[in-house]
Amino acid sequence: MDRHTVFIGIDGLDYKIIDYLYSRGELKGFRILIEEGVSGFVKTYVPALSPAIWTSYATGLNMFKHRVFDFVERDSITMKEVIHSSKVLKWRSFWDYCSPHGISSIVVNYPLTYPPYPIRGVMVSGFPSPVQEIVTYPDHLASKLQRIFPSYRVEYIPSGGIGSVIGKAIESIVQRYGLWSYLVERIEWGVSAIVFTELDRVQHRVYGVRKYRSELTKLYKCLDRVVYSILKYVDKYDADLVVVSDHGFEELDYIVSIPCLLGLRTDFISDMLYKLMRSKSMQKLFYKLPRILREVMYSYIGSRSTRKIEDVVMLNNFMLKTCKPQAYKRFLERVGLYGERVFDKVFLFKEYMDFIRKLHELDSIKGCIDDNILVLIPRQGIELSREPSYKCIYRSSSKTGTHYSRKVFHGAFYAYGPNTKKSKERVYVSVLDIAPTILGLQ
Repeated sequence: MDRHTVFIGIDGLDYKIIDYLYSRGELKGFRILIEEGVSGFVKTYVPALSPAIWTSYATGLNMFKHRVFDFVERDSITMKEVIHSSKVLKWRSFWDYCSPHGISSIVVNYPLTYPPYPIRGVMVSGFPSPVQEIVTYPDHLASKLQRIFPSYRVEYIPSGGIGSVIGKAIESIVQRYGLWSYLVERIEWGVSAIVFTELDRVQHRVYGVRKYRSELTKLYKCLDRVVYSILKYVDKYDADLVVVSDHGFEELDYIVSIPCLLGLRTDFISDMLYKLMRSKSMQKLFYKLPRILREVMYSYIGSRSTRKIEDVVMLNNFMLKTCKPQAYKRFLERVGLYGERVFDKVFLFKEYMDFIRKLHELDSIKGCIDDNILVLIPRQGIELSREPSYKCIYRSSSKTGTHYSRKVFHGAFYAYGPNTKKSKERVYVSVLDIAPTILGLQ
């Protein structure tokens, strides 16, 4: 008998909110997972970098092996900016291992799958993507799916008032689920994966605002209904189901501009442009601009500030390369805000690798060690940025939620199906366990 496995990824799903809604009897789908399956936590990474986590979920490799830390970053050797995509990723994902064994896969909106590439089955590419329309492998499916799901967009970008933000997020979730169910009903498959990103995008904007909690609850209940609907397919195909999130969430208090903190200043033009881009009045207009134009504007600002860096290069929001690592480590460890340290930890790269090894209880961890790289871990409520700013530490006008301290690195984990041992005790699994588990179920 053919086996079937369904993987659901929900970016930013906070188990604390799921637990609260479950205790009030307000969930259907997650209630089944908790009471008739197994639930627990995924140990991911600190900081909880979504690109690194989703890539580890797919490949079963640690981030030092697959080398994806952020969506856009500078190569630590060439110093060239790299935009990660399916063309850059060198390692195989769990659906790639299925293809040679005659197992077909349906992959919908998995991060870093643009452009979609040949697999046995169907791939609908995910974020980041230069286009919002549906792009697929095989190619001929794209136009047909776009006609059936005209409102489908690859990336959901919150805009407007809270009612519009939640309404459009729900519409995006429904469209994504509809496309997945359409494919599952018509195409032979053994493994299916779908990732929902809407919750993460909304929580970055409203997580820390108390008056919006009831609106945020609507989004959680929408995802619960989707999980309940997918469970019907799981039972129909006698499939196993794995549900994960990449991290939790916490309230955002401050954003820290690392370039500004290190004394790096932009010129007048780029500084004014950056202020304009961050102003409340320009947020709506800015996000209506084509993505490529927004990227050019950010790139311009970054390039103007990078030219003024003599001994420091920001590789991404959490890593910097310098010829004076010990000196900058001592300086950054002393940076304070209202009597508290800004950084929970400042690691040399080798120290950081050992920290992750202990976190995941590994005997050893392999990867390229660069003694000139520092890794910055912010304390609770702080988000780091490699973008220049006229203020080193400031409150954001458009973000109220974040997920980069060690307080929220646990993702949610649920499993259900004929090969899942029912348990009322919560389990801890590693980000490296997911891909082997899915392949083992086949």
